[in-house]
Amino acid sequence: MAKKMFADNYKIDLLRILLLTLPALSFAHAETGLRYFDIEKQSLIDSCVKYEGIEYQVSFNLKNSSRLNLNDAQLIDKNVAIEPFDHNFDLKNCSLISKDENSVLNYKLFALELFDGSANNEAYDVKLFAREDELLDGFAVGYVCNSTLSTADFLRCNQSNIPKIKPENYPIFGKSDKFPEYFEDDYKQIMDILYDMGLGYDDWVYFSYELDGDNREALQKLRNLGFLSKENDFANTIEQVHETRSCLGGFSALGTRNGKREFDYCVQPNPLTDPVIEYDRQEWVKVSFTK
Repeated sequence: MAKKMFADNYKIDLLRILLLTLPALSFAHAETGLRYFDIEKQSLIDSCVKYEGIEYQVSFNLKNSSRLNLNDAQLIDKNVAIEPFDHNFDLKNCSLISKDENSVLNYKLFALELFDGSANNEAYDVKLFAREDELLDGFAVGYVCNSTLSTADFLRCNQSNIPKIKPENYPIFGKSDKFPEYFEDDYKQIMDILYDMGLGYDDWVYFSYELDGDNREALQKLRNLGFLSKENDFANTIEQVHETRSCLGGFSALGTRNGKREFDYCVQPNPLTDPVIEYDRQEWVKVSFTK
């Protein structure tokens, strides 16, 4: 089953509750690396996954060829040394879990190795996902793509080159009284129109904020995606995000610039108050009233 697989109103806190209440059993660390799939035991081990800024070690059991159940989990002590990424020795080599606009939790593992009792050089990029209200049913397998694929073949494999009615996208808004109540709803309504037109592609991020607003939750959501500041570390202040503002930009999750972990994004201060576009707002009003 495993070889076939690799060949071919709850709140967000529910996942945290599951992670914290599962029995903390001992994990067998295979010599193949930080994360691997044990073919004989039909289990997936990830020695570091970060969720809402907290690091866990997790284990899944393969339920069938397209779904895995969370089996064991334990918090990783802050004093435990975690192997860094090869491309950035200042970043811990942890997988990330993020929640998109459809309330789907997306768990992406890169270079997941196969382990069959001996060293195995096969590695795959894998996406698992689960709706918030279906967590107890486990995580479904979204895609399994060989890590050695070219960028073009990888994008075909994970189907991010195909438009979807409900794509994996991330509208993120800071908290501020300067945002009218209708702002988020208007944005989502416009995006739904584009999706219905066949323009809904995965991995789009819209981030809007006030520099003096409460942006703590919004920044965490951005970190969940692997967004890094210009200093090549997780962005912890809104100023670090503000200096990257652009509506024709993008970023590579965790700084891995191989074309396989790319997000398109619009980082935009509140367009209703941003002084930089005051002239544009005046022109928008003229156009609105003259049509």
